Amino acid sequence: MKSVQVHLHPHSLRFRIFLLLMVLILLFSTLVCYNNFSAFSLLRRNVYRNTENALILYQQHLDDTLDRTETWLYTSALSNTALFTLKYTDGNTTDWFKALSQLKTDFGTAMNIYTANGFFCYLPTHERLITQSGQASELPIRQIILETIAEEDSDFFSWNLFRSEESYYLLRILYIDHAYVGAWVSLDTMLDSLVGEEDRSSLVFSGEDGSLQPALSITPPEQQKEAPYAAELIDGEKMFAVSRRLESGECYLTLLIPYADITNANTSLYTVLAIVFFSLLIIWILLFLMLNQWILRPVSDLTAGISRLRAGNLETHVVDKGHLDEFQNMTSAFNDMVCEIKDLKIDVYERKLRAQNLEAQFLKQQITPHFLINCLNTAYQLTETDHPELARKMLRDLSQHLRYTLSSGQTVTLGEELELVRNYIELSGIRYPNCLALSLDCPDGLLQASVVPLLILNFVENTIKYEVVMGQLLEIHIEISPEPREDRKRIHIRVWDSGKGFSPDILAELQNIDAYLESEDYHIGITNVILRARHVFHDPKVSFSNHPDAGAQIDIDLPFLPIEQKSPVKEADR
Repeated sequence: MKSVQVHLHPHSLRFRIFLLLMVLILLFSTLVCYNNFSAFSLLRRNVYRNTENALILYQQHLDDTLDRTETWLYTSALSNTALFTLKYTDGNTTDWFKALSQLKTDFGTAMNIYTANGFFCYLPTHERLITQSGQASELPIRQIILETIAEEDSDFFSWNLFRSEESYYLLRILYIDHAYVGAWVSLDTMLDSLVGEEDRSSLVFSGEDGSLQPALSITPPEQQKEAPYAAELIDGEKMFAVSRRLESGECYLTLLIPYADITNANTSLYTVLAIVFFSLLIIWILLFLMLNQWILRPVSDLTAGISRLRAGNLETHVVDKGHLDEFQNMTSAFNDMVCEIKDLKIDVYERKLRAQNLEAQFLKQQITPHFLINCLNTAYQLTETDHPELARKMLRDLSQHLRYTLSSGQTVTLGEELELVRNYIELSGIRYPNCLALSLDCPDGLLQASVVPLLILNFVENTIKYEVVMGQLLEIHIEISPEPREDRKRIHIRVWDSGKGFSPDILAELQNIDAYLESEDYHIGITNVILRARHVFHDPKVSFSNHPDAGAQIDIDLPFLPIEQKSPVKEADR
């Protein structure tokens, strides 16, 4: 069986089901992706909070350590007798050198107690810098201390970060009672007090500009945000950076966590996401195939059958291919309906042919006796008035007329109908001598137009029947003209006379054509003509009126359908 090709039209069931399944899988995939993304974001936020909590503990420990060192500096500056002696004693005396030795001893003792790499004292009156540390070379630090004290805008209210050679230090300077005291501590020393050497790579100090203790840099801590925006690229490795500012100084404590440690925890999430996605894809394909087999294919077969039926193919038949019970019932009902339509169409067509045949016979039988009786009456009158030649001529013309009428089909040419009208006028002129005059105007190109038999003659006969008065001339005018239209050409036939015309009551009755077409009791001739015209032509139009300054007028409008013209005389001679 020839397969039916079905296109994915936007309004088709196949397209709607395909679109619905696509929307569902996209929606479900979006929900799964959103769920995994939310889980990953939640994990990063938890890492951020845990890291921040650890930093808070480290920061508090360092602040406490620096505060203790700073407190000792305040106490020494105010109560240390050795420092007092150094400030107010001549620098070359024995007491001064004893005080110097004592101060260095006190500094050395403090180094063992507090987290500091060195202590110092600067005496402006003696321009003497006294330091005590465990470092091999103090010269760079001494220069930095002197430069810091010499600066007018130096900050003496917090621990300041500075670099000496390859190391970073925090420097604290106090100016109390005409003397500068202070301490410095290495950042490495501070980190050693927090974590072991194996964890030193993840815990670093950074400045306000984002520079790290090693020669690296990150986003300035003040601009850092919560995960996932705090990711940094350090030495080609993506790191998760969280910073906390020390309350005691101008530096930040930064904790770096490799981003891979976080993403590794999401490997299972990505695996689940991939499995769910491919599972959804397989389910979508299987579901679409099942819907196509169970619903779309039966619907397509029925749709194709309906299309063939609409095109007029009454031999169409939809084959049941093991469809569901509902579609089997629909298919069976459709096939039964096609068979019934076929039988009904044949029956209606046969009835229509019989009705048309009966109607044509009935109309012809109505028209022929009416005209025949009139002509026979006229011939009888001629024989009564001693005009046998006219009676013979009339009977001869009448025989030709009847033979033509009875032998004609449903249509004749306009030329044949006009010839019949002339013959009828001549026959009637014998009965009403010098009372009839015919004026005929018809272009030669319209003589082959198709008309129903007796179309014009019926109205001419009625005119003679109701308008002829002995001793008065009755003019009958027949005017035929073409009527070009946009769709096709038509012809217009106008029949009018010089009589007194229709009375208002009769005119109103004739204009209501549909009323007397349904009845067979009156206007039988006009009814027959209109019914036969409607039977042959698609849209004939007949109207009644009174001609200006004259008698009755009948207008007939027909489509121009030319046929081969025949000779009524030759037809009658056979």
